Amino acid sequence: MKDYIIIYNNIALNEAIFINLLKIRRLIMTFITTPFMRSFVGFDNLFDELQKVSSTKENSYPAFNIEKTGDNSYEISLALAGFDNKEINIELDQRILTIKGNSSDKDINRNFIHKGIAKRAFTKQFRLAENVEVNSAEFNDGILSIKLTKFVPEEEKPKQIKIKSSNHNQKIIN
Repeated sequence: MKDYIIIYNNIALNEAIFINLLKIRRLIMTFITTPFMRSFVGFDNLFDELQKVSSTKENSYPAFNIEKTGDNSYEISLALAGFDNKEINIELDQRILTIKGNSSDKDINRNFIHKGIAKRAFTKQFRLAENVEVNSAEFNDGILSIKLTKFVPEEEKPKQIKIKSSNHNQKIIN
């Protein structure tokens, strides 16, 4: 029996695994169309977003915190002991916040008896929701702090809609 290899989202799968993934997707899509979920409109790419998140391998270095500091404000803190701010790069591209650290060769000629502070190159990415903006970034005492704010655009804020009737009375609905 010959196995067929199918490329799906840059992943090589044999035919049986691919068919099972399609069945799982159909089950999930059936769940989404249950009466509870029918009231949600515009979430058609939800499955693809969940797949992207679930397929990424999480590296635990460097350690980080994500803190909600207000109703619409957040702070991401990364522990970067031994790094200099010139060795850190922060970039936001298509709602993906990427933090890269490149370690310099300052320690190459040092003779450590024990080296427990990991100062190695890293890349850490965070997928930001729509309308989340980066306000600022600070690097103090080995902690990189990135402040974020979620803005609610004018078109997403609640608005009142006037109802016109033939007898010229207007009614306002909240």
